[in-house]
Amino acid sequence: MKLFLEQLFAEAVDLNHENIRGLLEQDEEASFLDLGCDDCVVTALMGRHIGTRKLFGVEVMEEKAEQASSKGVTLKNFDLNKTFDFADEHFDVILSNQVIEHLHNSDNFVSEINRMANILINEFFIPPSRDRKSAGLASGRQIAARIMESRSDL
Repeated sequence: MKLFLEQLFAEAVDLNHENIRGLLEQDEEASFLDLGCDDCVVTALMGRHIGTRKLFGVEVMEEKAEQASSKGVTLKNFDLNKTFDFADEHFDVILSNQVIEHLHNSDNFVSEINRMANILINEFFIPPSRDRKSAGLASGRQIAARIMESRSDL
């Protein structure tokens, strides 16, 4: 049973990464930020997919810093419930994969992403879902569409 569950989890993770890659456009000049980047394996993977080396990550666990630098990621350590330590309109791509549901100040989190996002940003929120393939991705697209509509007034 344990092996089956481990395989199921690995398949879900692979599908999650595939869905994210499907939303990203290649742009070697893009600056990429991964919020809640853990060991930066996914950050580096998505950076290679985009074709950029401008990789940044935020992780609350300080021991991840060494792993990040070995993957070419500039890592910052701060609480995602508070003001982010980045300039306005600084990033072209911002990824937050399965992070927002762990925060107690999600309004601030979304506000900070909007503040840091370059005006041409594509913002994708892919919430966890029981339907591994479609529901989370559809929800993410719907949320992203609403955010982009609200930004069109700028």
